[in-house]
Amino acid sequence: MNSIPLIHRVSCDFDEACEATGFAPWKLDEEIAAGRVQSLTVDGRRLVEVASLLRLFEKSGPRRRIIRVATVCDKTGKNEQAIRRGVKNGTFPAPISLGLRSIGWYEDEIDGWMAALPRAPVSKAGCPVAKPARGKPKLTLVSSLFQRITGSPDQEPPTRSPPEGA
Repeated sequence: MNSIPLIHRVSCDFDEACEATGFAPWKLDEEIAAGRVQSLTVDGRRLVEVASLLRLFEKSGPRRRIIRVATVCDKTGKNEQAIRRGVKNGTFPAPISLGLRSIGWYEDEIDGWMAALPRAPVSKAGCPVAKPARGKPKLTLVSSLFQRITGSPDQEPPTRSPPEGA
């Protein structure tokens, strides 16, 4: 490795350019093919012009942080399956491709998605209020046994009243 900082050099080798930019080799190749990064080959060694790398980042502004699925799960509290389902139905930000079998998300997009979520209603005591269950109420063990014994799905089991004097 060269001891001169990259920013003060005229060129660097291809691997150093990948490391410095955070680009995968295929992405740096893509930037070179598009003419946004200059490179040349000298004695079989591929060199990248440092000034063209710097221009690339001046145009693109500050780099956005990419986070992987485990970090997205930790930040959002959702599991991987729920995230994929949200992406599929359009309720969660779409990932970006990092390679053949690798994806990630821009952290600022995940933060924005979380900031846009509706707030839970709060009771007078300051505690979050749970939403009422939709559909039929679930049977408890006591009510299902009572319905089996009586054969009546509409009748509720008797409730015990507290003993007198309690």
